[in-house]
Amino acid sequence: MISFSSGVNSQDQLYDVYDKIERIKLKDIDQLLQLAADAEIVPMVKERAINRIGVLLNENPAEAEKQQNVITAMSNAITQNTTDSPAKPTYKVRSAACICLRVFDRTPMAVSAIEIVRKTMMEDKSLDVVSACAHSLGDFSLNSAPATKAILERLNRDYSKENRSSEDIRVISIIINSLGRLGSKQAFIPLMKVIQSGFPVSIKKEAQIAIDKLKW
Repeated sequence: MISFSSGVNSQDQLYDVYDKIERIKLKDIDQLLQLAADAEIVPMVKERAINRIGVLLNENPAEAEKQQNVITAMSNAITQNTTDSPAKPTYKVRSAACICLRVFDRTPMAVSAIEIVRKTMMEDKSLDVVSACAHSLGDFSLNSAPATKAILERLNRDYSKENRSSEDIRVISIIINSLGRLGSKQAFIPLMKVIQSGFPVSIKKEAQIAIDKLKW
């Protein structure tokens, strides 16, 4: 077992904690879950712990099927880390949790994981989190139908948004690329609407590339 303290008072201490996290093995995944759940732990450490969980389960896909508690922990990480500020960027925790959930694509819990990410993508105010959700959903290749449906829900809402910022356009780009990766033909009409809309030419080109990747 590796010892952690909640207080991180310098950059050197932070790097030391990061190093300890990267040395945690699958058998001690509960330590990582404790870090992610502890209200005293700073967001950057929580983010690193969640990323490590994702790496461990991706390297051991059979183990993911036994980790229903990880889905619960990621849902809690999303709902319990919502006070964003420059000093406490909790959006990084929510983003990491959504990305982590993609490891459940090959498990019976995939639909539950997709629903958590979908809900976050529709409700979160941070465009960084929305981008992470879209990226995560694009990796649910074995569950492309529900993942595509979830992404299209956000895309359909964003069609009508006025005065789009460069960050809004970045999110749309990630959404379109994720639809292309999933390759579900249910994305055809929504992507055609992007091509025929007032989006920038670069976005329209990405939509055409995504259409070319759809499986018929």
